[in-house]
Amino acid sequence: MKQKQLIHILGTGTFGFLLATGIASCSDVNDWSTDPSFDRLFGTRQASLSVEPEALSATVEWEATPKTQSYLIEVSTDSLYDDRAMGEGGSLLYGTDGSITRSPYVLTGLKGETTYYLRIKSVSDGKESRWVYPEKFKFTTDAEQIFHKVADEDVTDESVRLTWDAAMEATRIEYVRDEEEPAVRELTAEERAAGEVLIDGLDPKVTYTFMIYNGDTRRGTLEVQTKAAVMADSEVTVDAAARRVTFTWGENIGRLTGYVLLEGDVYPADQPQTALTDAQVQARQLTLTGLKGSTTYTVAVMRGRTVRALQTFKTWADIPADYTKVNVGNADEWDAALASHSGKVAVVLTGDVDLTASGTAKIPASITSLLVWGGDVVTAQKAHTFRTKGLSFLGNMDAVEFYNLNLFANGSTNNYLFDFNGSKADVNTVSLTSCVLDEARGVFRLRSNSTGTLRNIVAEDCLIRNIGSYGFVSQEGSGLTLGTVTLKKCTYVPHSSGKCLLQNKGGNVVGVVIDQCTFYGFTYAFLDNNKAGFTLDISRTLMGGFTGSKFFQNIATATVNSCKDFYVSADCPFETSIGEMKLELKDADLFANPGAGDFRVKPTEYAAFGDPRWEK
Repeated sequence: MKQKQLIHILGTGTFGFLLATGIASCSDVNDWSTDPSFDRLFGTRQASLSVEPEALSATVEWEATPKTQSYLIEVSTDSLYDDRAMGEGGSLLYGTDGSITRSPYVLTGLKGETTYYLRIKSVSDGKESRWVYPEKFKFTTDAEQIFHKVADEDVTDESVRLTWDAAMEATRIEYVRDEEEPAVRELTAEERAAGEVLIDGLDPKVTYTFMIYNGDTRRGTLEVQTKAAVMADSEVTVDAAARRVTFTWGENIGRLTGYVLLEGDVYPADQPQTALTDAQVQARQLTLTGLKGSTTYTVAVMRGRTVRALQTFKTWADIPADYTKVNVGNADEWDAALASHSGKVAVVLTGDVDLTASGTAKIPASITSLLVWGGDVVTAQKAHTFRTKGLSFLGNMDAVEFYNLNLFANGSTNNYLFDFNGSKADVNTVSLTSCVLDEARGVFRLRSNSTGTLRNIVAEDCLIRNIGSYGFVSQEGSGLTLGTVTLKKCTYVPHSSGKCLLQNKGGNVVGVVIDQCTFYGFTYAFLDNNKAGFTLDISRTLMGGFTGSKFFQNIATATVNSCKDFYVSADCPFETSIGEMKLELKDADLFANPGAGDFRVKPTEYAAFGDPRWEK
């Protein structure tokens, strides 16, 4: 009981003492005095100080302090601290004239993309507060942008016209692509006064970064992509006699940096270039000599890494060194050449040869490879005519080649260009290159009484026309085995009696490979696999004028290995599809004048398909 009373007495006394002293502190007056000359104003609260930077200015906001007449603001690219004298080191001072009397305040005269330190103090009647610093100590201005937006008409495939406010000082332009070193263009007095400059010598379809400077200060950045270049028209003339080509290109091609000549069908990129002379540029023509025979080349004129005009071509073939060369100008000389030579023989036509009335059509077994040229490449390009009732072979042969000639029979309803009639030969390849095949009932007739093997038939860069009902190949029996038939970069327009390209009545499957060809006017089926059938690979090909209803006759025995970029006109009434793309265009809309044999392709989107001869 006594302990509880003691606690109660202590608690009451303590509260009374605190109450008494609290009242006294509110009513008593200090008994000391201060010297007002040492008074310091209160600075603004640090937490209230904020900066919003722009490119060349910054807006400062703060909380006003009592009894303050104005404020001083200092900014510097060096750090600021209390012991550093105001204005030291070239800092910027604002409000020294008492003009800053309220918040916010805009700091002007700053540089873009620059980091500044800032401090502020309050001022009144000669008294100042301590410096107050932002919590983050510094701020960075935005990048300056004095460039105007580039209009579409100010951009070409090799130049960009840049403009800016001429009142903004600028001394140079730097521009760069990818990771390369920047190119520098010093601005002339006229360009600075006008606020515009044309930057040329650029590459097409490349994104460039342009930067404008005044001294060392960047005042703007802009990204611009140049337009894609439209490749100029061009052509190449091959002069086989001197292993020389002449390459010409069209007008309005723009600036050129050089040319490249490469082996193969390739697209130039970063290969070393050869400089063009002023005369070549003015003539828009380039002559190349010393080329190899039987070689595919690509020639292009360039602007930097951009192709401005391009052609791919193949030089005339060389007669191999291990062939015996014989000049033949008529049927008698042909007979003599076959009778007196053996092994590998190259027959060079010096005139037209007609074997339909007389002359030997059977190639003797003593000749193991035969090369027939339509003209002497040393003296002329003229393609002579070789007319036959059907060549056949009595022995085994590695290669039979016909190059640059007009190969005729004696009518579209009579005879054949090649007639395996009772042949007992093993022939590796029969090839037809850069030839015109005309006026024959069929090109290859493989009769049922023949035996042996014909592994490959190849036609490249050939114009095949007026071929009758036996088509390009007629395989009639199982005695002679036919391997693969290839047509590349050919145009085939049969006679009105021409039913199909190939018919297979033999005992084996024939492989058919077709690439970059133009076909027009078949009346029955394209491939007639009457017996063993076909395998087919077809690409980059155009077809029109087809009046037959079937692509394959007897489709059950045909296998399509691949079909890519095969387009047929709306006039082709196929019942079955092999993967071809059926166009809405009719023959007259697809080709320039198909009835007159002009198969230039009208729609530009299909110009890259079909026989390349029609792209010119």
